[in-house]
Amino acid sequence: MHRTLHCMLCWTFGVSSLVLTACHGSSTAPPPPDGGPTRSPTLSIANDTTLLVDETFPVPVTALDSLGRPIVSPSITWHSSAPDVASVDASGEIKALALGGAVITATMDTLEARATITVVPQFT
Repeated sequence: MHRTLHCMLCWTFGVSSLVLTACHGSSTAPPPPDGGPTRSPTLSIANDTTLLVDETFPVPVTALDSLGRPIVSPSITWHSSAPDVASVDASGEIKALALGGAVITATMDTLEARATITVVPQFT
């Protein structure tokens, strides 16, 4: 069986959610054992979020295999575009440190998903 897969990027405004699907060229993989359709693995993380300075937030993450089944304990690396504003640890917990914005990126194999974090002052 020969099929061609394409990149899929979904962005929904209002409920900002980003899902990035693996990009692969042609495949000659056999169909799955149950005869169902195959698709590319997916990785998605939390919506864009606003946090207060000193607030923490564990980023929800969903990883699905090529059959659409959840991946248990996926190996994900995390990165913050502005670690002085919002840091992220190895488990995906964000710590809001200073006013501003940061893009948090989750990477699993060749997949990436991003969410923008805006840090605002504590209410007084």
